[in-house]
Amino acid sequence: MVRLRPAIVPPAERASISDSWTAVADRELLKRFQRTRDEQAFAEIVDRHGGIVMAVCRRILRQEHDSEDAFQATFLVLAKRAGQIGWSESVAHWLYEVARRTALKLRGQRRVSANLGDAALSIDDPHSNEASDAELRELIDSELLSLPRRYVAPLVLCCVDDKSIAEAAADLGVSEGAVRARLWRGRELLRKRLSVRGIAFSLVGLAMGVRPSAASASPASVAAEAVAFVRDPSAVVSTTVHLAQGVLKAMYLEKLKWFTFAALGLILTLVGLVTAYAGLVKPLDAMPMACAEDGESIRLEGAVKSFDPDKKVIVVATEVDDVEQETSFALGNGAVVSFAGKKISPADIKPEMTARLKLTSNRETVLELDVSWPALKARIKTTDPDKRSITVLVESDDEQQATDTLSIGSEATIRLGGIDVPLQDLPVGREISFERALDKKSIVGVRGSFLPNCPRGTLKSLDRQKNIMLVGLAIGHDDEEENVEIAFELSKITTVCWLGKEANSSDLKPGMRIGFRLKDDRRTVDRIWASPPPPPEKDDDDKE
Repeated sequence: MVRLRPAIVPPAERASISDSWTAVADRELLKRFQRTRDEQAFAEIVDRHGGIVMAVCRRILRQEHDSEDAFQATFLVLAKRAGQIGWSESVAHWLYEVARRTALKLRGQRRVSANLGDAALSIDDPHSNEASDAELRELIDSELLSLPRRYVAPLVLCCVDDKSIAEAAADLGVSEGAVRARLWRGRELLRKRLSVRGIAFSLVGLAMGVRPSAASASPASVAAEAVAFVRDPSAVVSTTVHLAQGVLKAMYLEKLKWFTFAALGLILTLVGLVTAYAGLVKPLDAMPMACAEDGESIRLEGAVKSFDPDKKVIVVATEVDDVEQETSFALGNGAVVSFAGKKISPADIKPEMTARLKLTSNRETVLELDVSWPALKARIKTTDPDKRSITVLVESDDEQQATDTLSIGSEATIRLGGIDVPLQDLPVGREISFERALDKKSIVGVRGSFLPNCPRGTLKSLDRQKNIMLVGLAIGHDDEEENVEIAFELSKITTVCWLGKEANSSDLKPGMRIGFRLKDDRRTVDRIWASPPPPPEKDDDDKE
């Protein structure tokens, strides 16, 4: 079997290629390659993105010759798919994903052939001193590519390929504000995913900032092999070609599986529509998808579309199987109308409010109606406890960010992860949901996930003489969650907050929900936030 060895590209050759194609987007280069098999156009793409591709390959394989094979195979896959995908201005993020897929496939082949498992990777490893860093970067690659695609591209372009915000915006065809917003959201999602694995976000910047040296493969040699591969794959016999064909086959099967599921979903949808049209299922009977029966009454939640105060008729939009439907209901005589639990006049009902209705069993008349404004999601910029205000960054529908100052009502509840905290403890930089008052001028509720790097659980016991508290914690996530009890020490300067107000340790009682901040020793508690235990869930027999 013939193995193509890459040649060292002369600086003059690399410079001449780059100078003539600098202003041409990747998309145009691929079009030219697909139409005329222009080797120089493809060589420019290799020259531009070879560093990213080789970095990913080395993170996973580490054996230099394997990395070179995966590097060349990645670009062969690109050559074969050049005319099959609607490309954006830059192909960096696509190459990033395919390089990882290719390297993982080659690593699997090496493990099977050697039958040595992970040990095979440590034999004569030229990068053994950097193994831990490479494993960390590989883990980051995995979590990064599991993010929604709209966040992957900006992260790869700006954090891996070192492009500026303006360059990334031009490559993706969006505004600079959109790139900034997606970068911020992508980093937040990546930080949350990595924190579950115990990786501090500061390490992410380190791992993504260290870029290995570029591959030694000549862009011209890779381009020449790409042209030969596209024209007649059987005419080229090499390790890289075999690897590229395997990756292409896997991508095809994955696409086929997606189309199969989509077709199955379409068939089931058509069957459902035909059944409903035939009268076998009444349209109104679909409403239990968005409502719950409560004895002889029905509870329903949706968005207010309109309200006629003269006829006392409210139109509410609900979603059933991702399809919005509007239904009219009559406001019954004596119906109780409230806003966030407080009684208001029916005249205060406005479109766009969220409505929670209690209906008669015939689903025509409203017995109880509670409305509220949809939650406002924003990122905290600063807090001012003295003025009871918060300055936030709000992202609009077009992903532009604007600064706004919100007034926190005197009776507002600030609850993170089910635990009340004071205004001054709100985490700057976090995305929080704000519940607005009826007049929209103040905030009546703040909701969000609990404070970063602070455990949260149930207080089991408190030994005031030894200053030891036993806390029940849920360790892990999803199906692997495990409840354990861990002891923590209280110091003389431990502060306690009860229902969002300063208190002392004598107010703590077993059964309370608590969150707490630890000192650097990870044993001593610095601050505690406490709230009452959640109400017990009612059995079906206890429900009204």
